[in-house]
Amino acid sequence: MQERITKIKFIAVAIGIYLVWIFATYLLEGRINLLQKPNPLERLIYAVIANMIIGTVIAIWLLRPSILQRFVTIQQLGFQSSPKRVITAVVIAGLIGFALFVIQKPASLNAIVILNVFSQTLPGSIAEVVICWAVVGTAFESLTRRKNKNNNNNNKSKITPNHGRCSSDCLVWTISFCT
Repeated sequence: MQERITKIKFIAVAIGIYLVWIFATYLLEGRINLLQKPNPLERLIYAVIANMIIGTVIAIWLLRPSILQRFVTIQQLGFQSSPKRVITAVVIAGLIGFALFVIQKPASLNAIVILNVFSQTLPGSIAEVVICWAVVGTAFESLTRRKNKNNNNNNKSKITPNHGRCSSDCLVWTISFCT
């Protein structure tokens, strides 16, 4: 019963932070068509409040109780323990992203323009990954968590591969990225 309550709280927090982030994005960016205006101060406010504070810092902070209670692990959230692997992936993704940017023949290759695009894209992308994949994805993945009956310690849980998990992951992905 306690695990069910923990799951419900975790899912409620995940959906709540997702809705707060979406609402903040709407208020600070979508409602006023911010990215169609050359207003650096408003863009900075949007990037810092909606993406850095709400979408990254608060989202990770809200995951802390679930991590401390060992309801989820850092690895289940998608964070790796090997910095070498992460750095390699970031460098490769950065090179591919920059190559795709240049292939599209942007209007300007001025360093200030590229920095502006990067400074608008990176915080939003980080917030999307943290909110949609780490928080919401892990919360819905917890719905398919079952007790491991083969283990001597009955308090340990593990995620078992099943159709429900795959379905919940697909549903979360669809809702998160298609809205």
